[in-house]
Amino acid sequence: MNKMSSILLFLPVAALASLISLDEEYLGKLRLDMEIKEAPDIHFNKIVDIGSDPKANIYVLDSKEKTIYIFNEGGKYLRRIGRPGQGPGELEKPCSLYIDPRGNVYVLDDGNRRIEVFDNESHYLKSIKVSVFPEGSQKRIAVNHKGNIIITGRFRDEKSRFPIATYSPEGEFIKTIPLPLIEYDAVKFNDRDKERASEYLSGGSVCVDKNDIVFFSHSWPYVIDRVSNDDGSVRIKRKTGFNWIPVIFKTDRMNGMLFGDFTRSKKIFLWGDFIVNAISVYDWEGNPRKEIQSRKFAANPEKYIKLKERYCVLDIFSNELKYIASGRIDGNINILASDGKGRLLGVRQDDNGMQSIERYSLMISNRPSEKERNSDDRREE
Repeated sequence: MNKMSSILLFLPVAALASLISLDEEYLGKLRLDMEIKEAPDIHFNKIVDIGSDPKANIYVLDSKEKTIYIFNEGGKYLRRIGRPGQGPGELEKPCSLYIDPRGNVYVLDDGNRRIEVFDNESHYLKSIKVSVFPEGSQKRIAVNHKGNIIITGRFRDEKSRFPIATYSPEGEFIKTIPLPLIEYDAVKFNDRDKERASEYLSGGSVCVDKNDIVFFSHSWPYVIDRVSNDDGSVRIKRKTGFNWIPVIFKTDRMNGMLFGDFTRSKKIFLWGDFIVNAISVYDWEGNPRKEIQSRKFAANPEKYIKLKERYCVLDIFSNELKYIASGRIDGNINILASDGKGRLLGVRQDDNGMQSIERYSLMISNRPSEKERNSDDRREE
């Protein structure tokens, strides 16, 4: 299946995002309807997040370019916001963005250890200095309807570590959310390596629904937490048929570990009234866990692992985290957001490292009857 193919989603639900009525008589298909590529004024270097405002404009956060590219609903380039630096409205190492219902843009900046805020016309509003900034490599931001800020990462206290914390609109630390710690059972570490592995693997992504219920998807392994002030927290663990073990190299030169690509939950986000957990699958086989030098692996990775395939899995859940359906898009693609019209937005990277933005629409058709399916099978024969 190439990127132009349809992705089937069997959705036995009464409604999807209150936008499209579906029931057992209908079949959903995701179809690529728009692609945004580089242009003379647009250079995609390292896209780390995508968002959409109430007008269905598309916001593309590039960490290395230290800017946000903005495109209209039709894919026309409008402008950019943010520029490299440490001053007001400037970005050093942006890692996540969030767009609120009014179109205000919040950018989590790992380099400047703060949040930059722009209005719906891309004008700089303010910088929020975060009083307790997280550690780790997986950081995401969301804002609830009270204006409180939620950040994921790796937070410490005297006894433990927590993957998520809340702040006031001014950036003052409120509390960590006490979720159970993740045990990395699939990989055995000694005491020296456990701390470093935890720092790299901990964290994840977060979204908040209209009732301020927090959904947190751990980067690795497959665990989602639903946190509500009314009924506490709910945790689900989901088994999949693909390889979740991270590629970890023991390196003699670094006297430590080098993490390669691996399967991880990339982004959890709202799709209307539903929750989507987007998983970047890196399916490989081999045994790299031995003393090697990282430069040797870079020169000949096939000597240590064999990449079987890469693809993106979309798991769809209800607000109560009841599983509904799954979809798959082949290739090196990450789905990172949805827009206000129920379309999905992602970034694809080709074999040459070139990145592009893709948008997928959900197409609805009648579910074929058994007689029609048998007729199609005879035609294929």
